[in-house]
Amino acid sequence: MNKKAIKWLYSELPELVKKSIITADTAKNIKKYYGEVSVKNKRDVALIIFGIIGALLIGLGIILLLAHNWEELSRPVRTILSILPLIIGQSLAAWTINSKSDSTAWREGTATFLTISIGASIALVAQTYNISGNPPRFFLTWMLLAIPLAYFLQSCVPALLYLIAIPVWTATYRYLGGNQHLFWLLLILFVPYYWQLLKKNRYSVSSTLLSWGITICIPIAIGISLKSWSTELWIIIYCSIVAISYQVGELWFAEAVSGWKHPYRRMGWMGSFLLSLLLSFDEVWDSIYSSNQLTEYFPEAILAALTAVVSLILFGVLLTRKKSKLFTMFFGMLPILATSGWVIARYMENPVIPAIIFNIYLFSLSVVIITAGIKEMLLSVVNIGMFMLSALIVVRFFDSDMSILARGIAFIVIGVGFLTANFVIIKRKGLEAK
Repeated sequence: MNKKAIKWLYSELPELVKKSIITADTAKNIKKYYGEVSVKNKRDVALIIFGIIGALLIGLGIILLLAHNWEELSRPVRTILSILPLIIGQSLAAWTINSKSDSTAWREGTATFLTISIGASIALVAQTYNISGNPPRFFLTWMLLAIPLAYFLQSCVPALLYLIAIPVWTATYRYLGGNQHLFWLLLILFVPYYWQLLKKNRYSVSSTLLSWGITICIPIAIGISLKSWSTELWIIIYCSIVAISYQVGELWFAEAVSGWKHPYRRMGWMGSFLLSLLLSFDEVWDSIYSSNQLTEYFPEAILAALTAVVSLILFGVLLTRKKSKLFTMFFGMLPILATSGWVIARYMENPVIPAIIFNIYLFSLSVVIITAGIKEMLLSVVNIGMFMLSALIVVRFFDSDMSILARGIAFIVIGVGFLTANFVIIKRKGLEAK
């Protein structure tokens, strides 16, 4: 039973005891069986948010105050002022660890202020003593000094900033001629903290924020890390990545009670739709058979094979589950279709067949999602399926030589389908409520 259902059950127990439907001892045994359910007060959440924003504003305000008449100050004074925010931040961190370690608001606020102070102090000292450097080196130093705060203060903010910064650093470093694969070494520093959060509570706000960060960061980093896109191996890699994302969400995050706490499943769903829509154009497959030899892009080939194998393993795990839904199986098929399409386009020199495959796939997936939504009376699922089907039909209409009259009729049919599906489900839910 998920937490939302347990909370509802606990709220009903006093009334059930009052009406003598169950005894007080039975109510206690029920609570003992399901255990305590932590309920985070909205005031506590507000304190955490305002603490982070307040620390951010204070840190930026201090930097602006230091910038006032900066050039008129002597070098020793500028040095003291440069490290003053860092000293204040470290003092606050020490006090927080000793006295306020149980306060999330203090930990997050202090970590935010100290993270900003680290960057400000590095920049001001470098400017004061004319220390040469470049943006990648500055960002790297800043992030390597900030990530330990996530561990010492058990704070999500430095970890999230680190997760955002390392793809930016990687892109800048690659542009200047550096090795883009260093991103993956930097990511290792983040993994233990993230894993620790997941073991503690995978559905907490901190875990969810970092999960969203991971689902956004990894695809961007893979794009930066690829040596070249000319072999079109990115098709297999990205189709496998979004399939893995959905499968991870389905296997280990299925009990989340709200939509925003499904980052892996949402990102997998969205990525599968966008990739399938893109791959439904035969122009995408045109250049594959004329691309360079795979031996020139060995790392990309290894990555494509690795991600595809991991996706297939997770797909197999899902298949063993008796309650696996049909559209869940469709997401697992995506890497298989991508690999098949790539082989056909490259070695049979036929870009039309893969495009047809993905048109059929996206159409079938949309129909399955709509059917599942109607069956389970989930209006949001029906609308998602209808949107996916509509997008496919729209792009095919603009990609074909159909007349304006035919397109107009098709749009009317789609609109009627939207309205009908929503009306039927709303009406049925209304009847069930009665």
